[in-house]
Amino acid sequence: MIDGVLLRRAESEDAWPMGVIETACWRVGYAGVLPQPVLEALDETVRADRWQRILRRAGSEAWVAQNLEGRVLGFTALGLPSEEWEDEPDAQDEHRVRSLFVAPPFWRLGLGTRLLKWAEEQTVVLGGQHILARVPRDAAWVRKFYERAGYTDTGGSAGRLAGHSATFATYEKLLEPVTPSP
Repeated sequence: MIDGVLLRRAESEDAWPMGVIETACWRVGYAGVLPQPVLEALDETVRADRWQRILRRAGSEAWVAQNLEGRVLGFTALGLPSEEWEDEPDAQDEHRVRSLFVAPPFWRLGLGTRLLKWAEEQTVVLGGQHILARVPRDAAWVRKFYERAGYTDTGGSAGRLAGHSATFATYEKLLEPVTPSP
């Protein structure tokens, strides 16, 4: 477990570390799932520019986890229905984990679980009764992460991953409503 981690709303200056982390996660996590030339061609600047656009949108629900020195270690984004995900079958469901990335040196230290738990809590605060995550079916370690967190595979769908045809699993978790304080 990592101590001294702060979760805060992502700001425009977080776009660059978010792009760097996302690119690193794709290169490490999707090795063997996507062709190596595709992974090598990923561009941190393109990813950072995409996050800059997302973070400027009103209602952005993107959050970063940073250490005490201010270094962004990971992030998650909820909802954000937009053209970015228009080909997904449940693209307009605002109760979605759109992104959840932790810098590879910090994997398996509980930070991903902490970000996911936060996403679930935020979903309840925003009025959601369930949360979804769409993951590549060939990425067994990602599927196991969601299954360990109590998510159920509700089916699959075809789609695109970095421009390549892929099959996805949609995971869902029913959430406990927030009980008002007396």
